Amino acid sequence: MGLKTRRKAWNKAYLIESRSIKGLSGSPVFVLKPNGIQIGNHLVPSTIVTLHFLGLMHGHWDLKPGESVDVDDAEGGEDSINVGIAIVIPAKHILETINCAGLVKYRETQEANWVAKNSPTPD
Repeated sequence: MGLKTRRKAWNKAYLIESRSIKGLSGSPVFVLKPNGIQIGNHLVPSTIVTLHFLGLMHGHWDLKPGESVDVDDAEGGEDSINVGIAIVIPAKHILETINCAGLVKYRETQEANWVAKNSPTPD
């Protein structure tokens, strides 16, 4: 889904039912997926679960006194009520950013510089 926050441009994000507080932005968000065992036409619940990385916390929805629901970038205050809807940037978009050509080149350059400065010298 695309949404626009107060301080950011349009973002592709998940809205999840979760309380969030100021300072949690950037925290990882995981989802537990219960696994079942298929027996014939029936799915039998299992105690085994799979942990999936959903993305990174970005903010939450606040309700200001006398106003309708507004998107807030994790900046609730004493004069707002967190309505329990949090914004999560999908893992897919995090990976796209980390692996963009400019950042890959920057990391390679930094690594080459570090190796040049920190390589052992021959005896």
